[in-house]
Amino acid sequence: MNRNKLIKHVVGQLANAVVHELLFLGAESEVRKRYAQEVETSLASAAAYREQINPKKRALPDRAVLLTSIMQRSETELQKRMRDGYKNIDLNKIEKTTKKFLDKLNL
Repeated sequence: MNRNKLIKHVVGQLANAVVHELLFLGAESEVRKRYAQEVETSLASAAAYREQINPKKRALPDRAVLLTSIMQRSETELQKRMRDGYKNIDLNKIEKTTKKFLDKLNL
């Protein structure tokens, strides 16, 4: 895969991880385990794609673009879920959670 396609996959997986992390924080106990599992799966996939993007050890120069893209995708998905009846979703935590995951993957 080329670099742009890999970055798209990383953004998609991280957006999915952010969505499920925020759903996890607002969920009742019986579904929290599934959300946590989805976060771990998405982060593992994002990390695998990240390993294929050079430079591996340094943060990418377009971090602001990645941050904005992930936040927009996450917010759109969470708003859709809120319209579908999901409750206790705190949209104010999107940026903090996104930055946490970007730091975790050295992006």
